[in-house]
Amino acid sequence: MKAKLTLENGKTIEMELTKEQTELINQNNKKTGYERVTYGDTYYSSDNGGLINDNTSVNMDDYIGDYVDNAKYDNADYYNDETLTENIVRADTLMRKLRRFAVENDGSFTKEEWTNNFIVKHHIYFNYNTNTLDICLNNNYKHFGQIYFRSIEITQKAINTFKEDLIWYFTEFDDMLRWLKWMKYVNHVQMNIQM
Repeated sequence: MKAKLTLENGKTIEMELTKEQTELINQNNKKTGYERVTYGDTYYSSDNGGLINDNTSVNMDDYIGDYVDNAKYDNADYYNDETLTENIVRADTLMRKLRRFAVENDGSFTKEEWTNNFIVKHHIYFNYNTNTLDICLNNNYKHFGQIYFRSIEITQKAINTFKEDLIWYFTEFDDMLRWLKWMKYVNHVQMNIQM
């Protein structure tokens, strides 16, 4: 990889980096969107259901290292990218709405029902081969975070009700900043050399 080194005096030197140097630079610059910001910089969090900031989905704060900042970070409601925050909030809201929908439409399953192989449980999945939302049937295994429904009809009703958000979730949602998104903006490496 070619790099431009900017010296303290402002002069630039072009050089070729080794594979190991390139990997080290890429590893150190990888951003996920969950990193802490520095004192005084802005970070983002959910605004608890659109109750703050004129019904928007994101709360913006300046990091000062206080209890609130640290509590948000510890509770995984702290991001350093606004778009990522908006996407996380949208995905989390969809999951809460689906969970409520399942409960309001015949309820959730008890532990005894989960151990009964004759009671079929249904959930929504996305088939990437056909680009369609589909219904999966299972009897006694429960995946973490999955929302289950009591019938095909209720599951289909959930798909119809939340179709736009479900398609977005399965085809566009990304829970982190991907390094490749950053790489399209980076065509050279600058390193400051102390002389």
